[in-house]
Amino acid sequence: MPHYKITTFFEQGKQGWSESWYIESTAQAVANGRAQTLSAKRQNMLAEGVNIIGIKVSDVDVFGDSRALQGLDADAPDNANEQKQDVIGVGAQYLCEAGNQYRSVRVFRGMPDSYAVWDDSKERMWLTAKAQKLFEGFFKEIKTLDLRLKAKLAPPQVATVKVQDLSLNAQGNYQITTAAPHTLLTGEDVHFRGKTVGSYPKLRGEHTIFRIDDTSFEVRVEDVNAIPKYLGGVTYTKVEYGYVEYDDFVLKGVSKRDTGRPFGLSRGRSPKKCKE
Repeated sequence: MPHYKITTFFEQGKQGWSESWYIESTAQAVANGRAQTLSAKRQNMLAEGVNIIGIKVSDVDVFGDSRALQGLDADAPDNANEQKQDVIGVGAQYLCEAGNQYRSVRVFRGMPDSYAVWDDSKERMWLTAKAQKLFEGFFKEIKTLDLRLKAKLAPPQVATVKVQDLSLNAQGNYQITTAAPHTLLTGEDVHFRGKTVGSYPKLRGEHTIFRIDDTSFEVRVEDVNAIPKYLGGVTYTKVEYGYVEYDDFVLKGVSKRDTGRPFGLSRGRSPKKCKE
């Protein structure tokens, strides 16, 4: 089934950011409809002056295949309980869990200042009960739309392959030999591990492979001049990704800023955590 990436683009003054989710769908039109529903729900959580300026839906299985949808041009709806000119911005950090073993930390920015309150029991900023209820509805919509986490699959979901032999070739790169034919293609990634992998400099971890033939491939490394004779003990798994349904969303932190820059962006001062 095709996989689509939904990317929503936000604007607050001169600042901007994006949020991305993944879905499995049989048709582009279905993905487009879910993207519009998601963005409308998210728009209702934004502060005055924060806008969604665009939505893009991409087929991640087809390089360069993406569709730009019409953005939601209107400002976030006025709320009588919120400040009229609320441009400070609150960010909520959630731990998103999927498949009972995959986790992703997400920061939701651009919310009204009144969504954050000092919690004496926690001695930190926290979301108000009203804001938490709003997030509960948003996450319920995430599950209804079947939006997913793109996760790197781990053994035993991905087969572990024993390395039959490894050596350094004339170019100073590792040449890996397998006992049975492999299906790896040049440009794909594998992860090396095993009880003896530490004996081979720079081999542990993920590498991009270069296919030689059906039973061998090359891993390029730098400044490795000699290795011990291979006696076994190294395995690899192909790095594969899956799209896993979300199980739970746990609030981990709340911050608000004393400037217009949304919480969590890479430039600017650290989020201000203050008691008012």
